[in-house]
Amino acid sequence: MSAAVVLLLLFFSCITSNADEVTNFPIILSSYLTPSTNSTWISHSNKFVFGFYPTPNGLAVCVSFTNYFDKSRTVVWTANADDPIVPDNAVMLLTEDGLVLKTFDSSQTISIIGKSSRPIGGAAMLDSGNFVLLDRRGSVARQTFDYPTDCLMPGQFLSPGTQLVSHASETDLRKGMFRLKMQTDGNLVLYDLDSLDKPRDAYYESGTAGSGNKTCLILNNVGNLFLFDGTSVVKNITAGGSSPSLEVLYLARIDPDGIFRVYNRSWEPQDNWRQIWAVSDDKCYPKGVCGINSYCGIKDIGGAADCRCLPGYDRISSVVGCISNLVVDCSDKDQSSKFEMTRIEYVTWEDNYYSALEVSSEQGCIEACLKDCSCRVALYRDGQCRKQKLPLRYGRWQIIIEDVTFVRVANSSTAAGSPLPFRHKRRQHLVLGTYSNTHSS
Repeated sequence: MSAAVVLLLLFFSCITSNADEVTNFPIILSSYLTPSTNSTWISHSNKFVFGFYPTPNGLAVCVSFTNYFDKSRTVVWTANADDPIVPDNAVMLLTEDGLVLKTFDSSQTISIIGKSSRPIGGAAMLDSGNFVLLDRRGSVARQTFDYPTDCLMPGQFLSPGTQLVSHASETDLRKGMFRLKMQTDGNLVLYDLDSLDKPRDAYYESGTAGSGNKTCLILNNVGNLFLFDGTSVVKNITAGGSSPSLEVLYLARIDPDGIFRVYNRSWEPQDNWRQIWAVSDDKCYPKGVCGINSYCGIKDIGGAADCRCLPGYDRISSVVGCISNLVVDCSDKDQSSKFEMTRIEYVTWEDNYYSALEVSSEQGCIEACLKDCSCRVALYRDGQCRKQKLPLRYGRWQIIIEDVTFVRVANSSTAAGSPLPFRHKRRQHLVLGTYSNTHSS
């Protein structure tokens, strides 16, 4: 089949299901799975499995690769993504209503996975990675491809108004911190999970707003991601690609670190996944990666994100961020004797301020904040002192940033327990945005 024909078929899939027609019922009604025995249903070519999947937090119901082709059994779909963990004594039964999850020692129904409006006649795990529920005529009544979780497989699409949500980690299949949304205005946008769909919260957008409410994201079988509006390609997200090959598999995924990537690998069991495209290689690129009252920097070129709390703040978790136990008594008029302002350079924030004052110097900003008992953090920028609303979000350290942040701390605070300033002696390191853990005066 030519690449052009494959592309046309994928276009068609934006508005209709593109699941393979299944004329028989490989999985018949009353078939069941248990975690201990008969725990999965396998696709015809032994490539994919549907069933119970072990995680450090307990069992989940997933579609994954078989461990024959992929030793890590990469997950491509997760049931009940909001709360995927199921009891160890769960039993999954295929009924006319769908897949019913029950406890082994009782008739209590935990949930129904894939409930359909039509009576179910059977099911199949396809070699495309798509698990389908079939009606009595063999037509697809429901399929996992219509409900993507954190990734897209070739031939799968992200329809208007839906989103991919990252996992908490590579092994924790609970919801993570980031999402990729195919908006109904035609724009493809990356957000922090808890943020609103506002431009200020986006850290990537395709620039296709206004292309219509039929625009969807497609991954084709040569590894290309593109937006299609039902008539034509709106935008190619990735370029290039190769000739269609049954020997190469592609996967697009929003990873736990918030980066949207495309991977490929061969079907050889000894092969591994390789990244062939990423929306960014900067680990501090995702907004909210360090949580609140925290800022992100890169230790080494191409290295991991390093999150640091504001001075006087303590980290609660990598997801939540940092909080302060500082108590400010607004009835005490002598604020300047009990508090001081710690200076941080090269950090930018969301800049959500409640007051902006024209000042002649940094010292003027310090004094203005100390006199205002509501002021915990102030941002000095272009002769303005911007008193920030807490919590601070989207903190990012970069040498090109000229803002100065002042943080209120108790006078007894010392450098111990506070984040060390970034070293910036050698200009070549600063331009690349790296920093050292060593304080340099």
